[in-house]
Amino acid sequence: MLGVYEDGEFAPASTFEHESQIMADQVQALTTLDAEVQLSTIGRALLKAWHIADLSSLAQKEAHVYALRELAGFSRQLTADILNVSPSTVDSHLQVAKRKRREAQNLLSLDQQKAQDQQSSTYDHDSILVEVINEIDDPQRAR
Repeated sequence: MLGVYEDGEFAPASTFEHESQIMADQVQALTTLDAEVQLSTIGRALLKAWHIADLSSLAQKEAHVYALRELAGFSRQLTADILNVSPSTVDSHLQVAKRKRREAQNLLSLDQQKAQDQQSSTYDHDSILVEVINEIDDPQRAR
């Protein structure tokens, strides 16, 4: 069933986000079976999308587009065909996914810089503390 008419308007039975979630969940479920599973290129990309969405701030639909376009190298049109969306939808989801990825990388860089700064200031503080202790132990060294 594609959907139903309610109050004179068509309501689809499923949406892109719903279908994408089902695809990713099915691929992920296949990998948890005790049987050996061979995934197609699309299947591998959808499994990566499932992991990306699970481990990041990307929505499922953004993760699907990112995995298919950027990781698997599918064209804009093929990605649209696989996900049953328009190429412009692929473009907008990819743009959002890339922006979120850049923001996450920037945040990570800031955290790493902060950690380095803290280590540097700790080192300087420790060095000064060692100098002070040495000066206390040997006042002639300070001169």
